[in-house]
Amino acid sequence: MATYKYNGTEWISLGENVTENAVSFLDLDLNEDELPVISYCDNTLSNYISTIEYKDGEWIHIGQEGFSVGASSYLEQVIIDNTPFVIFMDVEIDNRASCMYYEKVAALYPPTNFAATLFNDNCVNLSWNLPVQGTPVSYNIYRNDALLQNVSEMEYNDNSVPIGVYRYTITAVYEAGESTPEGPITIEIILGTDEVDSQDIFKIYPTMVSDAVTIETTVSGKLEILSVNGEIIKSQNYKSGTSSLNISSLKSGMYIIRFNYDKGVFINKIIKK
Repeated sequence: MATYKYNGTEWISLGENVTENAVSFLDLDLNEDELPVISYCDNTLSNYISTIEYKDGEWIHIGQEGFSVGASSYLEQVIIDNTPFVIFMDVEIDNRASCMYYEKVAALYPPTNFAATLFNDNCVNLSWNLPVQGTPVSYNIYRNDALLQNVSEMEYNDNSVPIGVYRYTITAVYEAGESTPEGPITIEIILGTDEVDSQDIFKIYPTMVSDAVTIETTVSGKLEILSVNGEIIKSQNYKSGTSSLNISSLKSGMYIIRFNYDKGVFINKIIKK
């Protein structure tokens, strides 16, 4: 495809090989700046429709290439209020007519400078600043991808968080929808109100291992293996004594070992080679 403009004296090229691929059934119109907009069936995209505009000396796509739901066997284009409308014979529905238009959607920017600070051993202070553009109605705070709270302020305290590893993200909520998330920030809670730290009660070794770790405990309790994102991968009960925990099926990486018993909790880390 090549496009030319007549300036009253001669024809001036607006670009040869405007599209990289062969086309068929094209139509041209002018936008409010009197610059050409072309819609066409792209032969290399199964005759799906694409639309391009001439801007700042080059041709650029308006939206997605091959935006039509199906192939087209004929099309016409018109621009209304600077918005391209394309009516076409839709091959996917027996060449019946379909019409699509391009609507520019305002960007929904996320909050900026998202930060998390641990205080009082098991409380997390979350803070953030306004988006670079736009006025949010509120903010959604997520912990491990689950909605934790919707707030209108730019600060939130997640109090009395259980022992574990947590992944925080935040989005800005507008009347038009929700922004992409800012973050994540990972926080590890190692202490609780009943925390006990004594290797006389619970031991796990070695901490870097391929197949199995040894567990020594003088109390009965429940042992959990967690991912660094706080997801519980495995859980089983243990009686006092010495036993072996097989981890050969785990992927390589770091894991949190959490042992709960009636008077406290122990937290350890292991690395699966």
